[in-house]
Amino acid sequence: MKFHLYLILCFFLFSSCKSPEIALSRDSKLIKFSVSYNAIEYVGIVNDSAKVVTVALPWNTYRADMKCHVEVSPKASYVLSDSVDFSKPQTITITAQNKTSLQYKIFVSNSQILNLLDERIEVRNCLHVLRDTSKIEMLRFNELNLAEPRINYMQNGQTQTGVLIKFTTNSNFIKVKFTETKGARWGTDYGVWVDGIWFNSYANHSFTMQKPVGKDFVTWEITPSLMNAVDLTSIEIENGSQLIKNQVITQPQYFAIGNSITQGVGQGNAGYKSYPFLFGKKMGYETYNLGVGGSKVSWKVATELENRKADLITVLWGYNDWYFVGETAATYRSTLLALINKIREYQPNTALVCISLIGTENPTPTSGVKIEEYRTVVEQLVAERKAAGDKNIFLLDGSTVKVELMDKVHPSVKGAADMAIILEDFVKKTIQ
Repeated sequence: MKFHLYLILCFFLFSSCKSPEIALSRDSKLIKFSVSYNAIEYVGIVNDSAKVVTVALPWNTYRADMKCHVEVSPKASYVLSDSVDFSKPQTITITAQNKTSLQYKIFVSNSQILNLLDERIEVRNCLHVLRDTSKIEMLRFNELNLAEPRINYMQNGQTQTGVLIKFTTNSNFIKVKFTETKGARWGTDYGVWVDGIWFNSYANHSFTMQKPVGKDFVTWEITPSLMNAVDLTSIEIENGSQLIKNQVITQPQYFAIGNSITQGVGQGNAGYKSYPFLFGKKMGYETYNLGVGGSKVSWKVATELENRKADLITVLWGYNDWYFVGETAATYRSTLLALINKIREYQPNTALVCISLIGTENPTPTSGVKIEEYRTVVEQLVAERKAAGDKNIFLLDGSTVKVELMDKVHPSVKGAADMAIILEDFVKKTIQ
């Protein structure tokens, strides 16, 4: 009996004893990640808190089929092919011994994309600049004018003629991208300067520029096309390069008001060949081109001058009123007078040059109104304001502006260049 009790007790004691469990590792850390290109290893930066890996490669490195090397915690495993397309973000899953897992996002870049909110990317010659992380909108006109049919004809007012994007970097390569938005879409011709000297032109919305040899930091200036509404959506520079603040330059401000002749029609798609742009650059002005192809005179455009420090304003406007609408000289006088009065409301003492309609080869429209009648209106209004005490209003007789035309109306490339010279001579002799 005692022996049976002893056996039962032993059985109970042995069955209640469990063998000790072996603790399984919970460690699933990414220790090192690198990629190889041309026998060179590029080690990534691992951000454990964000679970992100970033690898910086030389400019334009081919990333579609790269070898990678991964080191993870002992006893952990990972899932990622040895050869991966890193032209897009990849995910690596690391599984600990205890089967718990973590994921890291891998970003392999051959450039750095600039933050478009960075004010070191300046937008000049533009009155309304709106930024977010995805784009910079560059609008020449406020909502009042964009909603005015007499001004924003066929959405031509939403283009960026004359606008300048300016930034300074030591990157050897710079890639910029513009994206079409609502508005006119005639063609592309981007003009580029380096340190104020002409560099090149580009016919696509996305293009790559290479810094001139022998220079360190250079200042780039880019102006969009004449008649193609765009947003700036990306600037890429080399990994490791820097963006610095532009040198501060204070320039007098010039506002050019008018229609397609002022906007630059006739000079291909190059807004940088328009007479206001050429004149402003030669004279050292910050130039705001308020010309819109197809527009007709409206006082509303003068609202763009409110709270501005204008040093010179030119008005060459009325061709569409005359030829296409056939408005009488009396109507033209009324609309032009309203414009001049509004300009003087916001800019009472600024030099204001009124240019009467320049030469045209088009015949008199069917309305019977003659171009000389419109020129007389401008002459009379300037004379009347002078007599009333306005010492800063001036007349440039458009009949004397004889330049080469691209068609029967718009100056050619040479004609626009000659117009800039004519305006320069007039301003130097009459105003300065």
